[in-house]
Amino acid sequence: MKKIVLSILAAVFSLTLLSACNGAGNSNTTYTVTFVQDGQTNIVKQVKSGEALRDIPLPQEVAGYDVTWDKTSFASVSSNLTVTAVLTPKTYVIEYTVHPYFENNGYEVVLEKQSQEVRYNATFELASASCEGLVFLGWWNEDEGDFIHSGTYTWTDGLTLVARFEPEDQEWS
Repeated sequence: MKKIVLSILAAVFSLTLLSACNGAGNSNTTYTVTFVQDGQTNIVKQVKSGEALRDIPLPQEVAGYDVTWDKTSFASVSSNLTVTAVLTPKTYVIEYTVHPYFENNGYEVVLEKQSQEVRYNATFELASASCEGLVFLGWWNEDEGDFIHSGTYTWTDGLTLVARFEPEDQEWS
């Protein structure tokens, strides 16, 4: 009977010791956290099992977009991870104005709207403008010195556009 009890105790002791050794081995496991962003070199970080990743890299800026990681919590890393950059188009505002010449000379210019929000790299339609006795030529960007047309928004700031007109009865020779 003593032999059976001693055998059982020895087996329990061995299992306990083996279990403790395996647990200690897991705390030394290192996991890889890889940060991936198109057009950039992957950033690879190493973290011990159960520990927090503290030195999280900032994603690279991309013109016209807010850039964030698709995962933001790294409190207790327990597996290899791949974290991907997410690009969200920024929103900008187009402001519509009238040249002071028209206001100062009694013209009543009607703007379809005073402003509009547009998303970067998205299609947009410009507002319209009208004035009795004048033909609306389009929207002038004084900063760039040219007319702006509806299309895809690729500016990385808002725009202020000025309505341009010419007399309706102007004759060309």
